Amino acid sequence: MPTRGWPLGSFVLALALLPCAASAAPPVKGGAAPKRDAAVAEAKPDAGAADAKPADAGAPDGTSAGRDELAQVLQKLAGVEALSARFREEKRMALLAAPLASEGTLHYQRPRMLVRQTDKPRKATLLLAADVLTFGDAQHKESVALSSQPSLRMLVDTFVSVLAGDLPALERAATLRVERVQGAEPGKSGGFRLTMVPRDEKMRRLVQTMIFDGALTKEGATLSRMELVDANGDTTVTTFSDVKFRKAFSEAERARLFRMGN
Repeated sequence: MPTRGWPLGSFVLALALLPCAASAAPPVKGGAAPKRDAAVAEAKPDAGAADAKPADAGAPDGTSAGRDELAQVLQKLAGVEALSARFREEKRMALLAAPLASEGTLHYQRPRMLVRQTDKPRKATLLLAADVLTFGDAQHKESVALSSQPSLRMLVDTFVSVLAGDLPALERAATLRVERVQGAEPGKSGGFRLTMVPRDEKMRRLVQTMIFDGALTKEGATLSRMELVDANGDTTVTTFSDVKFRKAFSEAERARLFRMGN
């Protein structure tokens, strides 16, 4: 396990994908990341996940009618310029009897600005600014240049492509499947589950499967849950609440929010 306690988890909106990438990739400064077992385990469904049914004629690659539904979901996601949300993340590892939990807030601004502030169990920050990923706390800070880490860049680009609703980019990076989910919240037109399996073998050494749950709304699409399964079969489940859509953050808000050590 990482000695500094950085979770191998999710970053977004999620957003919870980047902690996984950050702790798996060698940092620009600081100690080397711990080695991971590359064995691939089958993903296990989370007991708290909503029941999902495959979209009509949907294929793993999102072809035929399934591709049309996938395009509709991503078009809604593409309409989101900025947002803020609360998150709760639970990391389930085979070696631990209980999950590792963390809570905090996140903010996203198109095209590549995303910050995740962890409040519990201790304060920490993870910041994506263009092509640099920075993470740390009051005692330590590290940065990763994505241009120097092809697999990490591919992982981050895939996540950003979900937020941007970029279907061609996602189809190049992963096999996709969209499903309709029953039990959407009142006022939302329908729930969805987007399952992604990376095509690149090196990327699968970081993340084996990515699952995004959400709902379509008048404003766009909102993500309510994300599950990541890493190469060891450990899972990270992130749930999102109090999601607030924004047209854009002001210059003053960007300076205050999108920085280390808030």
